[in-house]
Amino acid sequence: MTLLFKKPYIQQIIAGAKTATRRAKRPMVKEGGVYHIRLDFFNYLPDRIRVDRLYTQSLGEMTLKDVTMEGHSTLQEYQKEWTEIYGFWDDEQLVWVVEFQYIGPEPKSLNNGPVPKGMGYRPKGVGPTRTHPELGS
Repeated sequence: MTLLFKKPYIQQIIAGAKTATRRAKRPMVKEGGVYHIRLDFFNYLPDRIRVDRLYTQSLGEMTLKDVTMEGHSTLQEYQKEWTEIYGFWDDEQLVWVVEFQYIGPEPKSLNNGPVPKGMGYRPKGVGPTRTHPELGS
């Protein structure tokens, strides 16, 4: 399993500016697990993260440090993003927090080599690679 991320967050993750994500439902990850960064159900990058912590927290308990780890500058900015995704903000809502660190791409010896521009990544023996027009960066 892994975590899906919106495209704008990928560069933040790689740069180390985003090191946490909050989800309304329990993500299918575990502490110490290493996961590819996913763009959607079919496409993921060779870039990986390692989950350092997995815990619950109410949205109202968020600190400025939490907001910064989410890749935002202010709580208001983060609240706006959360509301765009989930429809509302409730200080009492209990959410899952995943703290992670970027650990880089999978070593070439374990994959099929570089990811062609515009193509999704796939390990050997895993279904067809699907094109992904947003991977052009």
